Amino acid sequence: MAKALVEIKNLSKEFPVKKDLWGRTQLSLKAVNDISLDIYPGECLTIVGESGCGKSTMARLILKLIKADQGEVIFEGEDILQLKGKQLREKRQDMQMVFQNPFSSLDPRYKIKDSIAEPLIVHRHCKPPKGVTQGEAIQARVRELIGLVELDETILEKYPHQCSGGQNQRVSIARALALNPKFIIADEAVSALDVSIQAKILELIKKLQKELGISFLFIAHNLGVVKYIADRVAVMYLGEIVELANKEELFSNPLHPYTKALLNAAPVADPRARDRDRVLLEGEIPKPTDIPSGCPFHTRCPIAESKCSEVKPELACQETESHHVSCHLV
Repeated sequence: MAKALVEIKNLSKEFPVKKDLWGRTQLSLKAVNDISLDIYPGECLTIVGESGCGKSTMARLILKLIKADQGEVIFEGEDILQLKGKQLREKRQDMQMVFQNPFSSLDPRYKIKDSIAEPLIVHRHCKPPKGVTQGEAIQARVRELIGLVELDETILEKYPHQCSGGQNQRVSIARALALNPKFIIADEAVSALDVSIQAKILELIKKLQKELGISFLFIAHNLGVVKYIADRVAVMYLGEIVELANKEELFSNPLHPYTKALLNAAPVADPRARDRDRVLLEGEIPKPTDIPSGCPFHTRCPIAESKCSEVKPELACQETESHHVSCHLV
């Protein structure tokens, strides 16, 4: 197997919720708890889980948009979390992010052309050939990028409020591509869009992944989206990865009870499949400020035993080398 492009090791983050008069933390929220993952060149790894499980926090930790409490994010041999200043800015050219809401991620005062050109100007990325000015080189690159995301050049003179959600998300993708990154995090990049527009954006991402060889970390909660776009899938629950497998393995042979419940909760179009046996979860998700001991899922698990509440299971290989599950009973 190829060497991983991004290696995430023991990544953790807690947010203080309550402090005493001396500023000491009395209560904290565990958003990400000791996560380790590898992301390989040219693949799309999808993170799926319920809202509030820590998916977006993990994405921001990887890019050091927020500071991790512990762990490492090794990108091409360097720990991103240890870089500062100029070194971090240079490394971030290879790591970009597409956010969930395209309207809030674009400056409403900038025309589309200016939003796409901004990273080129900030990082001084466009080196003009002889006889061409810097401005002309940037304009040519902006037109090239808008073509890559399959938009007409007339949109360059518009403002974000004059464009649809799908158009703005394509613009956000074009801006992320501006510096020729090797790795892009797409955080719920299609969840704010209409279903028909979602499909077109997903097709575009798959096309860019194939043609440009970019690695994607795609965060989603829609299993239909995951099944279409993923190469591998990591299932997240209460800040932890509970199952990791190739897409085909995970959908055909889910092993963790939580994964089975997620798949069973998805609507099925075929009327003949509506009477299938389902794993239905009972109870509410535990508070992130009070995560249960042992396996964090045992309070809702239909097959839990006494040891599940006492000993925390490790994420380990199961039926194949590529299928990892965190469960005592699998």
